[in-house]
Amino acid sequence: MKTNLFAGSLVLFFLYLIYPPLSFINRATALHKTTETILVPEKTEIIEYEQTTAPTDYFESNANGNWNDVTSWKSSSVSSSGPWTIPATSIPSGTARGIVILHTITLNSNESATLLTIDSGGRLIHTNGAVFTLMDDGTATADFIIANNGLYELHATQPVYATGSTVEVMNGGFVRARTNSPGGESDDFPRENNVHFQTGAVMEWNTSQPFQTSNVVYFPTATSTDHPVFRITATPSSALGSNNPTTFNGKFEVAAGLTFTFHNRGDKIFRDGLGGDGTLIHRSDTTRPCGSFVITGDAAVIDGNLNLVLRDVPDVDELEIASGAFVTVSCPNIHVGNAAKPGSNLLINGTISIAAGVSIDLENGNLELNGNIDASSTGTFKAGNELTDTVDVIIGGSNGNAGVLSFEPTANFVDTFIMDRTGTATPRIIMGSDMTANVFELISGKIVTGQHLISWNNAGDAVTGNASSYFATCTVTDAADEIGTPLTFSFPYDGSIGFRIMHVNNDLNIYFPVGPNLVRANKVFLKNGSTLDNNPFTISVAIGDIGNTPLPRVNRIWYIHEASPGTSSADMRLYFTKFSNTSGFPLTEDEVEFGFDYGDCHLIQETYVNQFINNSNGADIMNHVGAPDSSEIYAQYTRGISYGLDGDNNGIDSFTRFSIVNAQGIILPVHTLLLQAEKNGPFVQLSWKALPEADFRDFVIERSVDGKNFYTIDIQGIPNNTGSGGLYFFTDSIPMPGVNFYRIKGNTISSSIIYSGIKYVYIEKEKPVLKVFPNPLPPGMEAVNIELNNIDPGLYQVYIMDLVGNIVLRESVECIHATLAKQIRLRMQLAKGIYFLQVQNAKEKWSCPLIVP
Repeated sequence: MKTNLFAGSLVLFFLYLIYPPLSFINRATALHKTTETILVPEKTEIIEYEQTTAPTDYFESNANGNWNDVTSWKSSSVSSSGPWTIPATSIPSGTARGIVILHTITLNSNESATLLTIDSGGRLIHTNGAVFTLMDDGTATADFIIANNGLYELHATQPVYATGSTVEVMNGGFVRARTNSPGGESDDFPRENNVHFQTGAVMEWNTSQPFQTSNVVYFPTATSTDHPVFRITATPSSALGSNNPTTFNGKFEVAAGLTFTFHNRGDKIFRDGLGGDGTLIHRSDTTRPCGSFVITGDAAVIDGNLNLVLRDVPDVDELEIASGAFVTVSCPNIHVGNAAKPGSNLLINGTISIAAGVSIDLENGNLELNGNIDASSTGTFKAGNELTDTVDVIIGGSNGNAGVLSFEPTANFVDTFIMDRTGTATPRIIMGSDMTANVFELISGKIVTGQHLISWNNAGDAVTGNASSYFATCTVTDAADEIGTPLTFSFPYDGSIGFRIMHVNNDLNIYFPVGPNLVRANKVFLKNGSTLDNNPFTISVAIGDIGNTPLPRVNRIWYIHEASPGTSSADMRLYFTKFSNTSGFPLTEDEVEFGFDYGDCHLIQETYVNQFINNSNGADIMNHVGAPDSSEIYAQYTRGISYGLDGDNNGIDSFTRFSIVNAQGIILPVHTLLLQAEKNGPFVQLSWKALPEADFRDFVIERSVDGKNFYTIDIQGIPNNTGSGGLYFFTDSIPMPGVNFYRIKGNTISSSIIYSGIKYVYIEKEKPVLKVFPNPLPPGMEAVNIELNNIDPGLYQVYIMDLVGNIVLRESVECIHATLAKQIRLRMQLAKGIYFLQVQNAKEKWSCPLIVP
């Protein structure tokens, strides 16, 4: 008996050494029934004992299963990091020191937990009606963490939160709503104040049931540096949206293949923007039209391949970038309006940056820019494809520099463009592309043309501009540039950049509101007697001296280009601002040189070969001595009053460069060629005078059909070089049909070249007559010849048709010159009868009977 007691004591002693108290066991301790073989001196016994899981242990999922199934878990009483070698004998609860889910665990019974983590690959399915109480462990650590690639799945029931308990959805963590029956709680979870979604955390709506949208805020605890995502991966079956606001303090996404529509008048606020690869529609029907989509975040985006369709709702800005927001757009599918519901508005009160290669579609909508286009923006807007489109652009607000506005090259037509920008910095919009508008309204702020062509279609009210709103034909380096640099271009100025007005004809008073920089406007007035249907004029204003005048002048050069040279006879005024003469020029005022005589204002014109050809005189010499300082004054040249150096007083009939000087400051040309051109029956009679005649060696008579490209038609020497300035004559006996432009190139003895002004004469075209031969067509003839004169070059179609209109032969023929002469091979023997041979292009057609006997 003593021996047995002694042996039993030894066993207990060794058990104590091998299995210390619970608080000291390590991760290798097994909390289950175990069998051990214990070696003791002189005796070996088999001892069986049992350990159980404590409620305060650490738990980790062991396999896929239910929460209330003990086989789903393993536990450790030592550390949350295990080691996990022994299955649990009880399920975790709110007293556990840590719970980690690595498998799919289904919560289908009433349970509680604290310090719960759904780790990477783990999934917790919270079934409908299961009460899950989240306990607070009393520390600042979140009581429920959904880690990267962890998933919490909601089925219309969310946790019950004990006081102080919190949830953290980490970057890459997912919360998925799989069901949400009416009154369900799946949409409550992302709206709880004790639930925090970090950047990259995703709330995935994966059910056909709707979520709440009436005066609710999703992700209420997400700070400005947190950017969670609310993602639609299943389309709700009923309408979403209410007459109260819906706010997402994150990004709203629609997954690929899905279409999601918002309804009702409440604004839909997406703090961090929009994305995904599906379709998001702003509903516009009359029963439940949608309120504004508003983006408010300072680091927001519109990205992915989201198809964003904004349909017009009256009195609603369908998409608004709010004041203070900064939105980077890399999505290529933003449609402001559509063909069915045009007229939507994109309102930018904040800042937008459009990525390279991206274009925001305004073809059926409008743009209102009260904020800014960021300097990083390199994308474009797509406006109308033609002038009948109804795209409106408004540049408003009070932020000074609005940035650079660029349109697609083939979609840059605007109906109405309103410039109404203010601010302490010079208010302006810089054009990053060409643009044409039907109507311009210049109220405040400058439109900077840059190296682009900005055109007014001369529709609507006149564009007169004012001292603070005009087209600045300059470039601007950056936001800090408050002056700008006038445009540079090669001579002659070809009108490809600057400000253009269409239809400058029919004696309409046209004002060009232009200036060389952001400091001063120098508009131009034209009254043109041309009767051409469309005669565009383009102007760019520079700073400088037109002809190295020795005396004070107005330090401006107006470059003017006429699209149809030689077709005009115009009055002109050049405007500038009067200032008290100071000695500060050019540092304090670059417009008028010190000492300029305001009582002797002459408008002058100089060619691109440095010849003065017009100098206002008579009643056109303007006296502005009595005008107050800072007033807008002008110099002018008027038909019937001022005579050009060629002796004509029919106004300005060619357009090069112009400026304003005092009479004594004009340097007259050393050589002059005065040309006249008149129609004489089917011929053109040219006459010119050379001054001084003795300096010229010969004269080259040149002709052009476009006013730009001239070629030589004759050369005349000087037979009686007497120095008397005698007249010279030439008759062009074969002028071209249409407009013929002429000029004289004088070669001087000193090898310099002097050009006359350009004159034009219009020769009416003879009516084209189609000739077909032989006609009748001899038997066995395999070809027929056609001839058509006085037609435009281009592609023509030749048809042979029978009497009922059936086409028996068709051939395309290219006409290179004004005459089409072609032998048409017959591919088949024509039956006897009467046919019609027809030649046509897109505008005209001619026909002739063809007889086959």
